[in-house]
Amino acid sequence: MQENKERNRKIYDSINQGSSYAEMAAEYGVCEHRIKIIYEQVQKKEDKKDDRLYNLLYEFSENEQLSTKACTVLRRAGVDNQTAIVKLDRKQLRKLRGCGAMMEELIMRVIEELRKDESCDKMSEM
Repeated sequence: MQENKERNRKIYDSINQGSSYAEMAAEYGVCEHRIKIIYEQVQKKEDKKDDRLYNLLYEFSENEQLSTKACTVLRRAGVDNQTAIVKLDRKQLRKLRGCGAMMEELIMRVIEELRKDESCDKMSEM
């Protein structure tokens, strides 16, 4: 598994540095279409690194797959910023499609931490 991640990262970096799909396909012994799919998958992961909601969820779980799913569930529910997340409660989370127990716990940890930060900010303003 780790070998594949390293290989995929090398392919992504090589293509960004100017290598062609054909060159990478020949080097790794796979078809060009597979190289393109690998490149696009790594590109999606790179794009997530700029997503504040994803980063917030990942910070608490350090589980890429769970963070991605939680982010998707929240976006589907129209939650895309810290203010909206803080307003959620367990009852609302349970109603969200695709939100299981682990995801609920992750999101609740994030909410609790954000509420603490919010209350600390209010205290410092006084």
